[in-house]
Amino acid sequence: MAPAVRNRRVGSPPPINSEHWYGLLARSSFLFTLSLLLNSHTILGGFVFDDNEAIVSNPDVRSHVTFTSVFANDFWGYPISDPESHKSYRPLTTLSFRLNYWMHGLSPGGYHGVNVLVHSIVCVLVHYVLMVAGVRRNVSWLTALLFTVHPIHTEAVANVVGRAELLSALFFFLSFLSYLISIKTDGGTYTWRITAVSLAGVSMLCKEQGITVLAVCIFYELLLKSRRIWLHLRGALKLTGGIYYLYNNIILFTLSLGLALLARLLISQGRPAFVYSDNPTSFSDSILIRTLTYSHLTSLNVWLLMCPSLLCFDWSMGSIVLVKTLNDYRNIGSVTLFAFLIIIIIKNVVEFFRPPKVSQTTTRVSSHNRSSLSTLISTLWPGEKNNSFACLLGLSLLIIPYIPASNLFFPVGFVLAERVLYLPSVGYCLLVSHGFYAINERLRRGAKRPTPEAILSKPLMTLFILILLMFSAKTLIRNWEWGDTERLAVSGLKVNPLNAKVHFAMGNVLAQQGNRSCEKYYRQALELKPDYILALTNLGLVLLNTGRAKEAEECYKRALSIKPDHITANINMGHLCRLQERWGEALEHYNRAKERRPHSSVMHYYAGWMLSETGKEEEAKRELTAAIEMHKRVGKGEYGDAHLLLGRLLASEGSKPTSVRRLKGYPVELQILIHTLFEVVYGA
Repeated sequence: MAPAVRNRRVGSPPPINSEHWYGLLARSSFLFTLSLLLNSHTILGGFVFDDNEAIVSNPDVRSHVTFTSVFANDFWGYPISDPESHKSYRPLTTLSFRLNYWMHGLSPGGYHGVNVLVHSIVCVLVHYVLMVAGVRRNVSWLTALLFTVHPIHTEAVANVVGRAELLSALFFFLSFLSYLISIKTDGGTYTWRITAVSLAGVSMLCKEQGITVLAVCIFYELLLKSRRIWLHLRGALKLTGGIYYLYNNIILFTLSLGLALLARLLISQGRPAFVYSDNPTSFSDSILIRTLTYSHLTSLNVWLLMCPSLLCFDWSMGSIVLVKTLNDYRNIGSVTLFAFLIIIIIKNVVEFFRPPKVSQTTTRVSSHNRSSLSTLISTLWPGEKNNSFACLLGLSLLIIPYIPASNLFFPVGFVLAERVLYLPSVGYCLLVSHGFYAINERLRRGAKRPTPEAILSKPLMTLFILILLMFSAKTLIRNWEWGDTERLAVSGLKVNPLNAKVHFAMGNVLAQQGNRSCEKYYRQALELKPDYILALTNLGLVLLNTGRAKEAEECYKRALSIKPDHITANINMGHLCRLQERWGEALEHYNRAKERRPHSSVMHYYAGWMLSETGKEEEAKRELTAAIEMHKRVGKGEYGDAHLLLGRLLASEGSKPTSVRRLKGYPVELQILIHTLFEVVYGA
């Protein structure tokens, strides 16, 4: 007599024996290897785009500042209390960069290697965590495959600063896994719950998005206990001392989420300082425009997940025009998306809570028994509920991690950013994979003759394999583009020719090569965005270097008329005045820049130089001394130019012995040079 087939309960992992462990190990090894093959080329790449600011010029990374300063500064190395701070607080990611720097300096290969390794681990975790969460083994396998090859991840993996997304996702899934273990084991649940909350905090310190794992845990908990909670609230279910067991996780995670959000707000010390070009929609006073445009941006994000053919490193500065009216054709995409989401949510919620069609033998459950949850689930929801369960879980993983980037509660500093879709893409991949699996099941049941046990029917398998191959090819191409700033800029011009920042980036590439055609791209950037200050300052620099000082000065004046305290514009204007020996004007502009960056050794050096030229030697010596000290403090060693200029000022003093005594502690080479200056001045 054949053994009875039991329906697997909702929210429970498949039974794992030794054979299944071997299968899990084989699948995990395949995912890990596939990820390495697709992304290993990035190890040969350099620092591109935001890498230079977040790593190369970040004093927190160069490991000479104090350890605690990492926790006092934002992701870019500026004090988070600074009104101009971006307020992105990711100290653990910065510490990982600092560890890279300690091991191999600024060699980019090691930084990229860590990114590839972390991403590969996340790919394996996606498969295992979904299995533990109760998703069918085949569905979780297809989900992990699709996640591994998806091109939307290339920005997070190939761009070193994308490590914030990778580390956040790693601890996100470790936190979720700890929570799942806490509800599926008979003992040690308290320890696992605390571990889940702690790992959620770690995820948040890698990137703010990571804290949403607690909301996912709350949703999962409600999904498992919702029917019992509903019966309890209606008075149809009496609990004998088990009310804490029914609500404990919900209370714990809700309080933890609230405290984490409060702590994050306190750390920020104010709202971030964004400019109009970062997120034009947030500057609109019209609720209608904000609602329509943010809805359109959400539909574009989903489209990038569905069809990642047109990817770009930047989507700001006019790339996406505001949706201002209801009759804008772009609203069709927004309405279609939200209508589909509403329909699929209602359908799966109704199906999930629909009573079983056939009577089943129920079992009395003691609320004191730790294993009662498993029995309760198998009693209330039979295996047929797995379809709606997988859909609801996929929707939660798609929607909840996306909320911080949605502008729903607060404006963000970007229009579209592919990297922020790293976590939400797990939910998307789960929904797509479950759809393939569900269609296959219907085809198998409808067949007149029994079909072999297979993951998918041949047509669907062919389609899915084609998707995997196309995504893999796109990932390889996109990783190659991210390996070099010039290739990245060229690809951006093809996809997003209306973006001024893309033209500016291309101009920078050519300028670094000494190619004068960079002027054309700076001018094109200004045609698209006439008030683009950085384009004005860089164009001015090109004009100055090609003997057109008057035109350069006009560019700088135009930039300063837009923002009088702009650092780069003031520095460049100061340089121009210095070259023309207009010492007073140069000092004025250097001082303006110094006010914005008081901890910059370069600003103090230039101020000291100009003070020395205007005869204010005592003030000049103070500025130069400050420059030398600040240079050491950020780990840049001795400031040779500042030492030499200070030595010249010391040599001009009336007493040689007094001046020589002040040289104590200076590097020997610099002391020799300054002694030479004394010999020239005094003939000694």
